[in-house]
Amino acid sequence: MNISSNGAMLTGLDEVSVGDHIEYLVYLPVPPGARGVHVHCLGTVVRTEKLGTAVTIERYTLERAV
Repeated sequence: MNISSNGAMLTGLDEVSVGDHIEYLVYLPVPPGARGVHVHCLGTVVRTEKLGTAVTIERYTLERAV
């Protein structure tokens, strides 16, 4: 995954089209013994290509992993 403040390039997505709304999680690295955190993102597909799918980050929340 490649991520910036405006969007991300995701791999492994099948059957998505430009304009589709998408919900995805970004898991952040966690030091041993620490509680994990992930970023819950909502966005839109803006481009699809062989290398991946480009999506926006329109809204996000930080959530503790369970």
